[in-house]
Amino acid sequence: MASAGTVSEGAARPADMPSIYLEQTRWLVDHGRAVEETAYRQHLATCMQNTPARTVPLDPGEAVRLGRVHVQSWRQAGRFAVREESWGWTVGPEPCRFQVIHKQAERIGDGTRYEYDIDLATRRGEKTDGGGPMDVQPALEPTEESIATVTGSMLETRQQSVGQPCLAWKDSDGYRACLWTGGEKWGFGSLGPARGNDADGSYPGQIALSATPPDGGSGWQVTTSRMSVGGRVDPGVFEVPQGVALQDTGG
Repeated sequence: MASAGTVSEGAARPADMPSIYLEQTRWLVDHGRAVEETAYRQHLATCMQNTPARTVPLDPGEAVRLGRVHVQSWRQAGRFAVREESWGWTVGPEPCRFQVIHKQAERIGDGTRYEYDIDLATRRGEKTDGGGPMDVQPALEPTEESIATVTGSMLETRQQSVGQPCLAWKDSDGYRACLWTGGEKWGFGSLGPARGNDADGSYPGQIALSATPPDGGSGWQVTTSRMSVGGRVDPGVFEVPQGVALQDTGG
């Protein structure tokens, strides 16, 4: 599981790193519209036009969630937990009877060399050996020249988002992202690029507090609703939930 802003989770963090909590939503957009929600509404319109009597739409509250991935993550030195909740749609058993696809997953690193990928709906998961933690070096102080050379992104400004400092970047395609600078001494990068992973909108090794694809283009949009640094974290979030059947997959 990868999530927007997900740091290289297996990396060991210095013991003095405070607890970090992050709550975000990401979704794929095209020309400013959520891709999956738009596809649903187009399909629904066709059904309402051709077979209105047999059309069963989604609840409006469910429709506005389509394509969204809600992410909660907790981090401490050597430990992490990431929970993702997402909403999709399908039709069946009849062509215009719409149903929600609701998924919940979690990835945990409990401070040992092991990590756990869990499907919270089926209560099943996998235990893997990550091979031990990797050392993390503090991030370098960014310069416009280094960013332009390495990532093709240009520094726009220093900003604040949800009370946290970040560097706002824009690349030649028009992607924008504001990368958290508060964790540089613990190995969280803020040197770009503005564009994250195309597959899932993540920013490995970084925390993107916001990300926006170019006007008229497509890509992942990221928003942060809450971030806290130094707050109390329930240690139970780093434990595998009760009742989960684990399969040991080895290394």
